[in-house]
Amino acid sequence: MKAFFEFIEKVKDTIGDFIYSDDVNKSFKDVVSDFLKRRGFSISVAESFTGGELSNMITDVAGASSYFKGAKIVYTADAKINLGVSKDIIERFGTVSHECARELARAAKSKFKSDIALSTTGVAGPDKLEGKNPGLFYIGVAYPDNKVESFEFFFNIGRKNLKVLGAYLALKIVLDFLKKTDGK
Repeated sequence: MKAFFEFIEKVKDTIGDFIYSDDVNKSFKDVVSDFLKRRGFSISVAESFTGGELSNMITDVAGASSYFKGAKIVYTADAKINLGVSKDIIERFGTVSHECARELARAAKSKFKSDIALSTTGVAGPDKLEGKNPGLFYIGVAYPDNKVESFEFFFNIGRKNLKVLGAYLALKIVLDFLKKTDGK
C-alpha cells in the first residue's frame, strides 16, 4: 500500500498543474466557482474571439449570479474602443496583442466594478487578422490589487476548439491566482 501512495504522489508531482480537485464529482467550472465564492471575489469578462464561450462557462454553474458581474462581447475594434480600449493602443499594437488584452481586462473591471476581470482577444480563423495567424490569442487579467497581466498562446486547432480552449485557459489563469492567494 505504501508503494501505491508513493506512486500517487509521484503522479501528482508530474501532472499537478492539471489536477484541479480531489473531488471527482466537481467539474473544473465548479472548482473555479467555489474559489470565487470562498474568496468573496466578483468577476467580469470582455470577450472577443471566444464570443461568449467564457461567459457561458462561468454561468453554467448554479449560483454564478453571486460573483459574476457581467460581460461584453467586443468582437470589433470599435466595440473594444467603446468599452474603453484606447484607439492609440489598437492603432499601435492591433486588437490581437498583449496591450489590447490588458486594456480590455482593465475596462471590464472598471465597467462592471468587479474584483477580477478576464479578457480574450485573438484570431479564431480561418483567415489571418492584422497579419496574424489563426490560433494566436491573448488572455488579459485584471486582479483585485489593480495589477494587470496578459498571456500569449498559439494553438492552430480550428475555430470552435480554439474558442473552448481559450475560455478554459482564462479560467485556469484565474484558478491559479485564486489557489495561490487562498491560503488553504
